[in-house]
Amino acid sequence: MVECAMTVMMPRELSCSACHLNEMAETNVMRLSLEDQQRFVDLLLDPPPLTPAMHRAAQAHAELIQDA
Repeated sequence: MVECAMTVMMPRELSCSACHLNEMAETNVMRLSLEDQQRFVDLLLDPPPLTPAMHRAAQAHAELIQDA
């Protein structure tokens, strides 16, 4: 099986002040087979439809943000 490395940036803190810009992310490497890489990209480009639970969650989030 052939594996390639995919670099993913993971936020470490949410502060956006200029003095913390260099500390905002750490790098983690996920090793995915070529088949898994293709599936990952395919799902990013053409995601499956949202489930009813995801629709409810999106609505709840929108209402929380609107009230803030």
